[in-house]
Amino acid sequence: MMNSLTPERLVGSYSFILSGENLDLAAAEAERLHGVAPLERRGNLLFLDVAAVTPGLAFTRSVSKVVAVAERENLDDALARTPWQELVQPPFCVRASGPGSETVDEAELASHVWRGLEAHGVKPGVDLEQPKTTITLTFTNLDAHVDGHPAAPLATVFIGLLAWRNDDKFSERRAHLRPRNHPTSLAPKLARAMINLAGPRAETENILDPFCGSGGLLLEGALAGRAMTGVDIDAEQVRRSEENLAAANVGAILAVGDARKCDLLGAFDAIVTDVPYGRNSKLEKPDEVFTEFFEAAARATDVMVVALPSGGFLPSLVRSNWRVVRSFTWRLHKSLEKLILVLERSGDAEF
Repeated sequence: MMNSLTPERLVGSYSFILSGENLDLAAAEAERLHGVAPLERRGNLLFLDVAAVTPGLAFTRSVSKVVAVAERENLDDALARTPWQELVQPPFCVRASGPGSETVDEAELASHVWRGLEAHGVKPGVDLEQPKTTITLTFTNLDAHVDGHPAAPLATVFIGLLAWRNDDKFSERRAHLRPRNHPTSLAPKLARAMINLAGPRAETENILDPFCGSGGLLLEGALAGRAMTGVDIDAEQVRRSEENLAAANVGAILAVGDARKCDLLGAFDAIVTDVPYGRNSKLEKPDEVFTEFFEAAARATDVMVVALPSGGFLPSLVRSNWRVVRSFTWRLHKSLEKLILVLERSGDAEF
């Protein structure tokens, strides 16, 4: 018998299938956007206890509501016992994923659902292209314990109902495809994830990017339903942002301004930004600029998500103003990485 790791306790939760670019970042994005701690995480499978799924995640492939759990050898029986008449609106389809799923016959498994519906007077129907209900079978290996000691992993299948699928075509918004490209612009998926890392949408409606550049973060924030404000000291960058946002039919408040004075713009739910650094930055004395920026930011918001050059001097600037609650490394290419920090303002910060 399994002890605290029994998968049955996950029935009623939502399972998030994470994409593989950076699993820690993907899990944190889902957790912070929903404002909850994880029930459990197994590889690329994350379980959250939430009332509903918030759409717009970057690094989650799909989300399902877990309705039953079965060991692989008992899957047929579990499907036959599940009250599909209460869960399914025909037409339906069955989709299997995860290790071992490639050997199963989805049509054969769907027959259990079909018979269950028929037995309760529900006219069944299957549609593989446009189903009203998608039944997901997520295969995974969960560690087992017998009398408190590790045992062989069990091939476990989470039976669920698809709640959300990530159909967002982030690649179509890559910087070089926008009207006004700039080489420093973040990848759209990373930009969206940074917006989501700020927290639940209801708590982070108003977001400021004080180094907005050509508008990559502004674009993803606006598409995710946030009220975005963008500031940059370079007027040409602000014009780039304006054109890129207009091409996507979204908007933001834009202004030419100094990030070191961002507190003069008012209070924001969060600051989300990618600080300029290196050859493409026009900043003079960046050490001083960023020190003053972090201090001003602490007067403008309590939450900040910031991308920094990995291994650089910037993490030391966080000091007493901010505390790091999450940290991730994002590899740009072989020799270059970014550090993605989720910061919360320290309660004792005074300026």
